[in-house]
Amino acid sequence: MTQLIKFLIIALLGFIFCTACQEQVVDASLNQELSSQKTLSIAELQGTWKLNSTLLGDALELPCYEARGTKDSLSKDITLVITQDAAEPSTQKIILNGQAPINLYFASAEILSYSSSIQTGTLKVSALGSTKMAGSYELLACESRIYNFIETAKDFRIIVDKKGQKTLYWGVINKGNSSLMYAGNYLIFEKIK
Repeated sequence: MTQLIKFLIIALLGFIFCTACQEQVVDASLNQELSSQKTLSIAELQGTWKLNSTLLGDALELPCYEARGTKDSLSKDITLVITQDAAEPSTQKIILNGQAPINLYFASAEILSYSSSIQTGTLKVSALGSTKMAGSYELLACESRIYNFIETAKDFRIIVDKKGQKTLYWGVINKGNSSLMYAGNYLIFEKIK
């Protein structure tokens, strides 16, 4: 009986070890693929994007759900507007601005890498600034969370459906995980202009 338990423990440890090695190989190959293709047409990102939802690990959440049903419920679309940096048009630098639940915000970012085969790229966002209008606690809390997602984003993904509608994932995307469990933490935008 004890030999059977030892065998099962060894087999389980071997399985865990092999699985961990396999995930590192997958992550390494994806990172290599991302770094091998460094150009993205900024035109693919440019435009106005409307926030539809937020993915938190494996849970999908509507924007500013905490304010729904209150007297201060969300009345404006939350947007992300991406444009080419006019001061440096030959670079992969972009300007970010948009409408949060209450305030307007602005930042810049640089595209570090992009893989057209997996439609995913990496980026670095500068410090985010915003106007400072007052509002309800619920909407300001939502706004702060959105700012955090935009400012700490390391990845983006552009998906085009069969009808040509573009969706933008903006945040931290778990690129090495093929399952839906913990796909990352990111904002999900739909292109509107």
